[in-house]
Amino acid sequence: MSTRTRSGVAMVAAILAVCLNVQPAFAQSSAELTERGRRALTNRQFDTALSDLDKAIEADAANPLAHYYRGVALGNVGRERDALGAFLRATELNPGWGEAHRMATIAALNTGNLPVAWDQAIKAHQAGSDIGDSINRLLALEKAPGDLDEQLAAARIFVMPLNTEKLEARQDNPFGTEVVSRGGTAAGVVGGGGGGGGGGIVDPFATSASRSTNVGGRQVAESQADFYSLLMQMRRSLADSRSFGVVPRQDMAQYLLVIEIDEMGVQRVGSSVGLDPIRDSQKPVRGYIKLIDPRSGEEAYRRLFELRNIASLADLNADIERYVDFMEEWLRNRSG
Repeated sequence: MSTRTRSGVAMVAAILAVCLNVQPAFAQSSAELTERGRRALTNRQFDTALSDLDKAIEADAANPLAHYYRGVALGNVGRERDALGAFLRATELNPGWGEAHRMATIAALNTGNLPVAWDQAIKAHQAGSDIGDSINRLLALEKAPGDLDEQLAAARIFVMPLNTEKLEARQDNPFGTEVVSRGGTAAGVVGGGGGGGGGGIVDPFATSASRSTNVGGRQVAESQADFYSLLMQMRRSLADSRSFGVVPRQDMAQYLLVIEIDEMGVQRVGSSVGLDPIRDSQKPVRGYIKLIDPRSGEEAYRRLFELRNIASLADLNADIERYVDFMEEWLRNRSG
């Protein structure tokens, strides 16, 4: 395994380590099975590796390392199309993971899927992986996309953990709507990568005991899964943008993207009879979205950030796409 591969895997392993602090027991089992599969891969026991990694994915389908290693195992037994699917799933679960994008490029080339190979090669390059050999193979097969140079030079963004300090400190509900309690903290949240300054990985959704009885503090504690979805959708949308590229570390970024959540409302939908108080509710949020220059610390971009309902993936995804469109327009105007 190359030094670059080890560093990429180490980054995702560190992210999974944070997950294990907040996820249920099946995630711990998935991590253990993934490690068993990795060891089997090292010993070239590919059938054993696939068995362990399939079990890891069954235990936690959102485990990117399991999908990545499964792709490696499948490639080694000649199942290149299945390997491509596994690598693509790993990139969906961890956008900006350069090594997974690079391996997806190779698998796509090996199966003759040139559009996917170009897409993954560009994302791998944007994430800092050395993709020169694959680019040369692609250029030998067909003409490059017309905007290849622009995509390779896309603005690199590191997505920071959510800033919920103002929301946590609130004693009231500024939306004037009912606050619905889950009666417990949702599991399955991972903090953003620490990157760059060596600060390590931080759980951005942890709340202090002194604030846990506040309206805002309770909302943060009870919305971790929704906040996780928000960050993941932002990373996916930026990775799919032709103007931006997602990077795994702060020191690689041209901009740090910061989302500040200041206010949240929770509204029941319809009557209360027979309703699940969380599933059948709307959760609008307000705050700001910013792009920060990591060298100067100055704000390069700032916009009011309003999401209609972070409890709905459809609404969340549509709203995130809209804000990425706003940032793309800003970048075009800035570039002249």
